[in-house]
Amino acid sequence: MQDVAAADLAAARGVAIREFPLLPGHGFADYLLYVDGKACGVIEAKKQGATLTGVEAQSARYALGLPPSLPAWRMPLPFVYESTGVETHFTQRQMTWRSDNPDRRWSVYEYDELVARDKASLDIFWLHDESQADSDNLSPPEVIEQEIVDVLEAALEQFRLIAADTSLADTP
Repeated sequence: MQDVAAADLAAARGVAIREFPLLPGHGFADYLLYVDGKACGVIEAKKQGATLTGVEAQSARYALGLPPSLPAWRMPLPFVYESTGVETHFTQRQMTWRSDNPDRRWSVYEYDELVARDKASLDIFWLHDESQADSDNLSPPEVIEQEIVDVLEAALEQFRLIAADTSLADTP
């Protein structure tokens, strides 16, 4: 996490810059996300308890507002988030692979389309980790911290592979 006035994109593989000024008419991104020195996304931060529905237009404007002189994996920025710190939404703005659009890799589905499928369930009750229910039995903070770092590093590696695949696919 860095302030825009002291930003150092080489400080880490992943850098978040606070209150980043965008092109005129696009405002300030609460957080501009960089991976390997190139912009890849934005986060619109709201106060805890705020409703995130409807904020997507604001974060989408940020995803389009990066000055062209700055390095980016692609435009519009592909990773767009809205977050209260407790709740986070990921907004995918780019249509992706479907049989009627074979040049893209992924698909975007509406909620009704998902629940109409056989055996579709959006219930995530099974994600609850019973081992973490008792705060007296939590792992030591350094273990939790290392697990978080490992997960984030793995995610960055996946983003890098996706970006490499995308750039190869775009090459004639």
